[in-house]
Amino acid sequence: MAVNTKWVMSVMEKFAPECLAYDNDNVGLLVGEQDAPISKVLVALELTNDVLDEAIEVKANLIVAHHPIMRNPIKRVTDETLLGQKIIKLIKNEISLFVAHTNLDAAPGGVNDALFEILGLSNQEPLMILPHAGRCEHIASDSKISPSMGRIGELLAPMKTSELAAIVKKRLNLNTVNYVGDANKIISKVGICTGSGSSIDFIESAIEKGCDVLISGDVTHHNAQTALELGIVLIDGTHYATEAIITDVIADKIKEAAIFENIYIDIVKSTKQKSPLQQA
Repeated sequence: MAVNTKWVMSVMEKFAPECLAYDNDNVGLLVGEQDAPISKVLVALELTNDVLDEAIEVKANLIVAHHPIMRNPIKRVTDETLLGQKIIKLIKNEISLFVAHTNLDAAPGGVNDALFEILGLSNQEPLMILPHAGRCEHIASDSKISPSMGRIGELLAPMKTSELAAIVKKRLNLNTVNYVGDANKIISKVGICTGSGSSIDFIESAIEKGCDVLISGDVTHHNAQTALELGIVLIDGTHYATEAIITDVIADKIKEAAIFENIYIDIVKSTKQKSPLQQA
């Protein structure tokens, strides 16, 4: 059975419906044709130059990524900008780009659930219910958890902040982990929100729901200071490490759908994606 871009889009729509995306987010097919034939899909966190060159090298027809390359309306596509160069290169090499972003963050089985499982948490609850979740009532009713940004769970056994930080470091393959709060505080209830989920709104929601800690990425100085004064621990798993884990999940979802429908399509995970942050 021949496969086209539309088929992969349908698989991703069942997994992470576009109705879950924030209104200002840019998800779905961003570059390419729905009817274009697909033989190989490259799954990556985001479209960097290295990932794009990799797609060309492995002869992928479609890139499925988590981060959008464009958010605001584009007035022109030229080689004078980095974005323009990427779009032109995609089109010249007949490679389509599909993105699932905040819809994949919120979806049951998506990015936050992947982090939840990696950290070995239990008794799952939503951290922050989406105000627009009603647009996906069929998803909410068929799932154990409503579509939400972030999750809450419990550790198998209480432990100190420093011990939990060490677990985050190990399971996310980080060289170091920054945290805010008392190293000896006993942690039982854990809030998580992947990517940049350490904003004041998420901190306050975690406190309101009785979390001892919020694990996220992109912890800023001001939010760290606020968390310290409010008495909640923050652990910075970094934006990259808390989200790069989703490439395995996406690849598996497409593979499972292909096997179920007796379709042959080559799914590869990027070996070129990496955190832009370096350590001295």
